[in-house]
Amino acid sequence: MAFASYIEYIINKYGVFMPVKRNILLFFFIIFSISVFDVSAQTLSPAKSEADVDKLVERGINYEQSGNFNSAIEVYRQILGINEKNTLVQIRLAKLLSWQLKLDEAVYILDTLLENYPDMSEAVFRKAQILSWQKQYEESIELYKHYLELEAGNVDGIAGLARTYFWSDDFDNALIYFNKAIESGYPNEIEIRLNIAKIYLNQHDHEAARRQIELILSQDPGNVEAKELYSTLPLFMKNEASLALKGDFFPDSVFGFKASPLFVYRLSKMWNFQAQYDFYALEGNNDSTISAGAIYKGIKKLSLGTLFSITPDPDFNEAFKITGFASYSLNRKIGTGISLETLFYKDNLNPELVDDTLFIIKPSVSYFFTDISNSTIQYISYNYSSGFTTSAVSLNVAVEYYKDNPVSLALTYGGDYESKNSDRTIFEAGGGISYKFSNNFELGFSFNHIESEYSKANQVTVVPVLRW
Repeated sequence: MAFASYIEYIINKYGVFMPVKRNILLFFFIIFSISVFDVSAQTLSPAKSEADVDKLVERGINYEQSGNFNSAIEVYRQILGINEKNTLVQIRLAKLLSWQLKLDEAVYILDTLLENYPDMSEAVFRKAQILSWQKQYEESIELYKHYLELEAGNVDGIAGLARTYFWSDDFDNALIYFNKAIESGYPNEIEIRLNIAKIYLNQHDHEAARRQIELILSQDPGNVEAKELYSTLPLFMKNEASLALKGDFFPDSVFGFKASPLFVYRLSKMWNFQAQYDFYALEGNNDSTISAGAIYKGIKKLSLGTLFSITPDPDFNEAFKITGFASYSLNRKIGTGISLETLFYKDNLNPELVDDTLFIIKPSVSYFFTDISNSTIQYISYNYSSGFTTSAVSLNVAVEYYKDNPVSLALTYGGDYESKNSDRTIFEAGGGISYKFSNNFELGFSFNHIESEYSKANQVTVVPVLRW
């Protein structure tokens, strides 16, 4: 009322508004005064808002720590409505949005921050993490590396980089950084060791995987995932014996029979030795072949092998055979191999083969969809010392149909190397299936059809396998 009395004093003194009723003038001047004071209050609001922001930040953090992320996000949005440049709140909001898989909005906030503050380590870390979830591995890896330049030795950054390498199938680098995470004291060592075990399983290094899983179970005997991984480890069986029984059915009721007992001894993880005996009979004639060989796996990703065979009095087979082979895994998915065979023929019922030598070269490429499912393409080159050459191409596909049990398909098409006739071709198509009744016993069955321009044949093979 003091301000209104002052206005009335002005009116009475100067008489400017005397034609207008005094009460109306007083009303308008009171409204004006309220507006003036409202503007003055607004000029004081920033200081009051900063105090409110501090309280809101504290409230948001409390919500966040209690797991009430929706309320925390609502509070953080409210704060940014007051001060959109609050970097602390932007980081916290982006983090919570990423946890709720609202990844695009989180990345937008982080990109805005990084435009102004490219070396803000927390923003770099959060964006690297989100990009790894979005399978943008290359960009994520670069951001993690930048983060570790800003925060050298940060264990969360090391573990995040290791996971990203792991998800991108770069297992060599993943192992390096997973081990660094353990050395740096990453609090969840079990999670890291589980990932390391999975890498070793993917690389078929079952012994190394076993060591990691046993370390996990020594710390956490009830760990469900470790137990499941342990159950998938193939048991190391030193001995394996099999007996392949094959029947060949030719036109005009001609029947051939082959029995091939095989014994494999695994001296260690690096060395396998094998011995095999083949007996083949057809129309009163028969061959007996003895074979022995070894496989060496002591070089990482590389297997080397050799096999020697001899048939003392051959009717159908070569008198002597030498085989050498090598396979190399480029990575978890792709492998290459080559086989070199030399067959020395002496007496033979096929006059085209008598006293000749056959050199066979078989390069191949394999792609592994899983540990069981795979496909292999092979080129086969036949070269006789007498000068005849021909070739063939084969495709083999194996698909897991139930708990490590494969069903397979094989196709081969190419020249007829046995008749040495370049005008003749041979087509083979077959398939097989095997089933593991236990870790010790497996039974396989296969069928193969061979068709050429002068003959047809069907082959049926049964192979029981015993391991101990």
